[in-house]
Parts: sequence; structure tokens; C-alpha cells
Amino acid sequence: MAFPSEIVDLILYGSLDSWEDFTATSGRHTVGVWDGRHYYETKFYRKDVCDAESFISLLSCRLVSRQWDFSVCRLLQKHQWWNLHLDKNSTFQRAASCIEGEDSGSLKLIRNLCLDEMADLRTFSRIYSYDNEDVSRFEGQDMDDDDILLNSYVDQITAVDRRSTRTDFELHYDKGEELGLLRRLFDKLTNVERLRVEFPGAESENELQAQCYDMQGVEEVVATIQYGLRSPALHHLVDLSLSLPSTWHVGQLGSALSQDARDRLCHLQLVIVDETGPSGSLSYTLGEDGNDNGDMTSVLESSYAPSNVQVAYPNREHQAELWRFVASCRNLESLAIEATHYLQLEQLDWSPPLGSRGLKNILMRRMWASASSIRRLLSTSSGSKTRPAVRRVVLDDVKIYADGGNWEVVFNHLRTNCPDLELVRAEQLSYFSEHPRYAHNNRPWENFANVWTADNAEDNNDTSYLHMINKMMIQRSGSSGRGYPVFLDDWESEDEEW
Repeated sequence: MAFPSEIVDLILYGSLDSWEDFTATSGRHTVGVWDGRHYYETKFYRKDVCDAESFISLLSCRLVSRQWDFSVCRLLQKHQWWNLHLDKNSTFQRAASCIEGEDSGSLKLIRNLCLDEMADLRTFSRIYSYDNEDVSRFEGQDMDDDDILLNSYVDQITAVDRRSTRTDFELHYDKGEELGLLRRLFDKLTNVERLRVEFPGAESENELQAQCYDMQGVEEVVATIQYGLRSPALHHLVDLSLSLPSTWHVGQLGSALSQDARDRLCHLQLVIVDETGPSGSLSYTLGEDGNDNGDMTSVLESSYAPSNVQVAYPNREHQAELWRFVASCRNLESLAIEATHYLQLEQLDWSPPLGSRGLKNILMRRMWASASSIRRLLSTSSGSKTRPAVRRVVLDDVKIYADGGNWEVVFNHLRTNCPDLELVRAEQLSYFSEHPRYAHNNRPWENFANVWTADNAEDNNDTSYLHMINKMMIQRSGSSGRGYPVFLDDWESEDEEW
């Protein structure tokens, strides 16, 4: 007897990991959770339908019957990602044969497209210097110490990956062939629903040395992706993930989407991958003595040098373009923003559409914020009588301003007003050093806490409210295996309210 197609679909969907789609991107930008015993990761956006073993099992299900074959194909078409690595020989050749070959009609089946592995856009390191000779060269000019430093450097070319299409070593590689291929791909695609773009990251190296980008190459790739975002192939886009060197590039790609396209977006993830320069990474605090608020700007004082992208388009100075783009996406269900240099959440003027229950999934990393700006993201539209739709929340390395309220306001809102809540990750939350509840972390690059708060302060419920949330999440999931730093039997009083 044949099962109804709906039953077959449910059986096959059971092959997928049910605890999916949250917290971040892959690699070094994944939100890692340390529970005191283990370090593990979860993901915000999936790139694969399942692991290799499950994938083989899923393919085997096609042999059961025509009906099962149809359901498996539909499932794979919806979930499987098509990854295009333009700087790798093997994937470039396969993509070219697909696009130019007789079977190019199969491209119409692609729903999920990932453009990544663009390591040849990060082609050199810039080594800065500052000594008496450098100072004397600019004597008499109106330049401060950082200006002199940023104009005193040599560039060192980076070796290419052995799997790359490149066979030489250059500051700029001609990408005409690859980008032409990508434009032809956009012309042939018809119904892309999910797009992921991942530029390579950049870090400050050693003292006064930073990884840098091929600026011409970055501009050419951005222009090609803009072409794709304007193409009919992406008129059905509902899920967009961009990992870009600078907040300025977010504005460049965001401007390519029409307002109708932005209104269709349900899931938006923005990751800034260039962390070069002062205060660009938590690990830099090892050498940035006294930089408790992450607001150091002097390169000479910090010794962490900026890339050429950060010199041209500093993340904090161009963050308004990122926030404008987010604010223009009015129907979001999921929003993830991962910064390097701290960004100001106060600049985001976004609210749910009228009658909406608001965001379901939120991730914020490396932010300066107030309790009210965070709570606004966790709330319904103004005047709504319903309760927030919030299901999953990740707050990582977020600092509250000296006059920005307290973390307990955020935690209490999650605890009492969000009935659908199923996952909360609070990592390295803190206050500005001028805040009454500020707690000093003397080794921020390695010391960990869910929330850094002055527990001896009067009426401070930051830790206790977060503790209640963690207990509630364990109870709702039915398992303590989610890594929450609490246990169901560690209450001081059995009658204490959750």
C-alpha cells in the first residue's frame, strides 16, 4: 500500500537534523560555546542537507519506489547547496562544463547558491613602520603620528593556495574569465531562494602588519554579485547571507536589491570578516592594555595595523550603510549581524511590520547597545496585543552603555514575555567601564563568563535572571545536553520562580 506523499515527506525530513539553523557561519566566525567542559558549535545557516552518511542513506531511499524517488529529489532540490569556488581549479572546471554543456538546463533546479573560497582576493600583507626616518620624511606637513604610520609601509605578496587557478604571484589577478562565467550563471539560473556570499577574512599579523585585499579584484567581484542580485534569477530570494570585508560593502550589495526584493527577504545574515586594526578582535586586547570598551582607534598605540580596506572604509565610520540596509528589510524573521569592530545597535531603526509578532531568530555579535535597543529586537510591532515570536537568541560580546540600562531587563523580557523561546546563548556579555555594574575582565582574550556583572551591586538580578532562562531552556528541551551552564537540581530553593 502506498503512503500519501505528505507521509513520505515527513519520513524523509526525519533524516535532517531537527536542531538546525542557528547560531552562525562556519569556520572561525562560528559562535562557539564553552560550557566549562566542552567547546562546541551550532549553526545559523546550513550549507548541507545532512552529513555524508545520512546523505547516502537519503539517496538510497530513492530506490523504494517512484513516489519515494520523487520526494527525495524534491527534498534535495529544496535543501542542497550548490557551492561555486571560483579560485579552485576543480570546481571552476566543473562549473564551466555545467554552464556551457548540454545539461545546462539542470541549473534551473538550483535553489541554494553559495559563492565562497575567494582566497585570491587577499593577495598581500602590508608591513608598516614608524621611526625617525619616517617622521622626518613628513616634517612640516599637517599629519599626526597615525597618518605618518599609514603612509610608511612595504607590501609583501602572499603565496596562493596549491589548488588555486593561479600559477603566479601577483597583487592583482585577472578574474575576467571567472567573473564572466559567474554572470553567465546568473543569466541561466531561474529560481534562487537562498544566496550565500563569503569573502575571505583579514587579520592583523605580528606588530604593525596586516593582511590586505586586492582592491580592484574586490570591486570587480562586488560588481558581479550586484549584477546577480539585480537579475531575474534572484527575484525569489528569501534567504541572504553576506560575509564581507567592510560595512561599506554591505551598503554596496544591499543597494543592488530593489525594495520589493528586500520585502521578500525572511532571513538575513551579515558578517564582517575584516578584523584588522585597533579593537578589531577580542584577541587584540592582549596587546591593547586598558582597552576595556573596545573603542581604541590609535594604530600606533594599539600596534594592530589596519588592512587597505579598513584604511579606505573603516567599519565603524561606514556602519550607517549596514544599518540602513537592515532597516529596509521590513519582513525579516531571522536577523544575524556579526561584527569585528564594535558596531552601534542604537543606529538600527527597524521595527516589525504592523500586526507582526516580530523576529523569530536573532544573533548579535560584537555590539555596543542599550537594553532598550536589544529589547526592541525581541518585541512585537507597536500596539500589537500578541506576544513576541522569538524562538532563538544568541548574544555574543555585546556591551551595554554606561547609561544604557541593565542586562536583567533583557533577560526578564525573554523569561516572561517570549513563550516560544527554545534556545538562548549569552556569551561574554558586559557593560562599559563607566557603568555601575561594570565588572573588570583582566584577561578578556581567554577569561569566559556568560555575563560580566558586579554581583555585589545592590538589587542586581543579571546573573539570577539568566540562570532562570537557562533552567527554563533545559526544561523545555527535555535535556541538559545543550550545553547550558546550569543543572536542574542546583536551585537553592525548590519553590524559586523560573
